[in-house]
Amino acid sequence: MDFAGKVAVVTGASRGLGAGMAAAFRAQGVKVGVCARTRPSLEGPDVVSASLDVTDGEALEAFGAEVARTLGPIDLWVNNAAILTPIVFARDLSSADLARHLEINVIGCLLGAQVFLRHRAEEGTLINVSSGSALKGYAGWTAYCASKAALDRLSECLAEEEGGGFRVFSVAPGVIDTDMQRTIRSTPKERFPLLDSFLQLKADEAFNSTEYVAAEFLKIAFDPAAAPVEVVVRLAPQA
Repeated sequence: MDFAGKVAVVTGASRGLGAGMAAAFRAQGVKVGVCARTRPSLEGPDVVSASLDVTDGEALEAFGAEVARTLGPIDLWVNNAAILTPIVFARDLSSADLARHLEINVIGCLLGAQVFLRHRAEEGTLINVSSGSALKGYAGWTAYCASKAALDRLSECLAEEEGGGFRVFSVAPGVIDTDMQRTIRSTPKERFPLLDSFLQLKADEAFNSTEYVAAEFLKIAFDPAAAPVEVVVRLAPQA
């Protein structure tokens, strides 16, 4: 399928999945807008880059408007920016840390969705990057699990509320060997009892690649035959 000329935005695109996904989109001819607190390094004539915090609605609006003005109406918006730490049990989780998770992982996605709705193409797809932890609680991940579960419900509400060519999916991309995974593997087992499982994933190199995830996201956004029926989607492990 030819994606040349499509316009996509990826938040949290300075490293990890976001950076890899944006580069993979560009390789497919997609024009991209990228943002993160640290300005993404991706450059080119069909790239708009910005340093911003996704919880800053005014900055996010200015970025979205610049992308649409420079590259054209936005066909795909990927809310990827998120935080995982601190990894602590609920009894040790501060209200400030929980509030920060919700502010970035949920409110940041809400703000991104609102900007996308104002600057999208006639047919536009919003993908919120979720997690398998939205469906199940994990010791040590109280804030992260709660925020991703909220993101799934937010996505479902948007699907119910919006129409007119707008589609939304909350997609868990599977396990990818990013800085987040390295943080998980360096966490003491007393704060993250599932540590051994993630160490085994590394030993087996049982990860989805950013290229695989990017290709699946493009199919979800632009291939009608591959469009999921449900809003909440879990990518299959990479073959």
